[in-house]
Amino acid sequence: MRYNVQHRIIVRLISVKGSFFTGTEGYCYPIDDQWTTSELVAVVNFYNEVEAAYEHGVDVANLLATYQVFKQVVRSKMQEKQIDRAFEKASGYSIYRTVKQAQSQQKGRLKMVDPT
Repeated sequence: MRYNVQHRIIVRLISVKGSFFTGTEGYCYPIDDQWTTSELVAVVNFYNEVEAAYEHGVDVANLLATYQVFKQVVRSKMQEKQIDRAFEKASGYSIYRTVKQAQSQQKGRLKMVDPT
């Protein structure tokens, strides 16, 4: 079976102890070592969408779809807020602001303004 880049990242993630993994731009993103492989894929896909919203722009529908899958993994608001703080500290990108903007926009492309 052939693996794409994302599968190789996930395999690497599974072997990592701790709560962070290095993303595509070298950011250390928060993960939970209790997540299954499919949950890790869902969370990483969402992180990638948020990152892309700042760097290139994304389709709002795709972002919101990945957010819904992310919310199936991260169900509590408290954990979501903790992840958002860690994600923003690592990357400078806000999950909360990105999702809020996408929800208000509902369609089209979303390009977040880099906060720096």
